[in-house]
Amino acid sequence: MRALVLAAFGMATMVVAASAGSATAAAAAPDVAPGQDHACMVGNPPPGGIDWAALHNPILSFPTHGVKDQALQWSGGQWHMLFSDMTETTAAPHVRFAVAEAASPDLVHWSAPRIIATDAASPDIVRDPAGQFVVTYQTPTGLDYRTSANASLSSWSAAHPLGHGLDRRMIDAALACNRKVATLGRSMAKNVELARRLDLLHVPD
Repeated sequence: MRALVLAAFGMATMVVAASAGSATAAAAAPDVAPGQDHACMVGNPPPGGIDWAALHNPILSFPTHGVKDQALQWSGGQWHMLFSDMTETTAAPHVRFAVAEAASPDLVHWSAPRIIATDAASPDIVRDPAGQFVVTYQTPTGLDYRTSANASLSSWSAAHPLGHGLDRRMIDAALACNRKVATLGRSMAKNVELARRLDLLHVPD
């Protein structure tokens, strides 16, 4: 799969690298239409739609877990909330981060959190052109991703590094498959250099 990695760095949001992951190889005929890789509903929509009147903040909370950085996906007949799961520890920095998932049929009643990746945070979920689900997240050593071919998101692959050589301080990664993109940031010179390296811009020096 050829994808673009978007991540936060300092105060800028930029397209930072082109990534080709062998674990997410695209099929010859894509199953996911261009522009639908970030669709939050996959397959048949929830029966009866969403009962908005039944929803009250917080949508998802646990008595002993902090919840932030949510990514919501409807697939396999359930809602899946991926999030940064925070639990208290006795040792500094007194919090343990993990990427977790909870499932719900109606956005009201949720399962207990299930850990997908430890020492990780800031998940995002997309589908690659072949239809696999791809979750990206931040780790202490950089950006990683895992894949799942199951719409129930009940099992995930081992972790794979995302974008070799990226700065470790980059967070909030997301993949965009087969997209035309713009590079954004505070430095025009760096934007031009980046666009050249990604083969998005062809201009003389």
